[in-house]
Amino acid sequence: MALDSIQNIYQDRYIRLTNNGESVANAISKLTHRYLDGKPGKVGKHILRAADRDIYFWSADFWFDASVEVFETEEFALALARYLRQGNFTRSDWLKYLVSLAPQALRRAIRYSQIFLFPKESRWKEIRELNLIETNRFSEFIDACLILQEEHRKLESFIKTIEAELKRITPMETLVYASLFAFKHLVFNQGRQALRPDLLDIHQADKNRDYFQRMTDAINQILMSKLKKSLDKDF
Repeated sequence: MALDSIQNIYQDRYIRLTNNGESVANAISKLTHRYLDGKPGKVGKHILRAADRDIYFWSADFWFDASVEVFETEEFALALARYLRQGNFTRSDWLKYLVSLAPQALRRAIRYSQIFLFPKESRWKEIRELNLIETNRFSEFIDACLILQEEHRKLESFIKTIEAELKRITPMETLVYASLFAFKHLVFNQGRQALRPDLLDIHQADKNRDYFQRMTDAINQILMSKLKKSLDKDF
């Protein structure tokens, strides 16, 4: 069964729900939860992909019945975040409509999706093209997103620089450096606390444990990455 031949599964269910007495808001809420749960998985023998559900859900006619209250729910914000990160379907003037009617919902969806960290994505380009003259607070929010976007770009660039330096050392050298760092910054401090419990500051001890865990996790990730990319000859 071709996808084009299947009726809109979400619209059909919406009609059944409202005909059985469900309010518009409750019906859309139930459909949104189904969408977020990845349901339905198939129609008849036809298996639905996530891309199929995106198209059905966002092209449904029931959105014309939705009120502001529907758009301000948490489930809608989560669903909209998924819309922002998909590239299978675009609804003409959808974001323009939302920014004028329910800007808070769009702000939450942008935060949840972190779409601003992917400046080449089509949905982000659509957001940047919105006319925000009459929505000053939303414009300020986008400015903040752009700042985060730039900081993220700098951090990625810094990480790539560090990764390039790590590539130049062998797996054994990586283990040696990790051991020296662990002894100097982790083991020594932990041992000193164990030897002098009378000098232990409980609050500082909690901070040290958190620091120890974060550092050991980071070292483990570096070692695992190094080993995954290493060849037999590197040993």
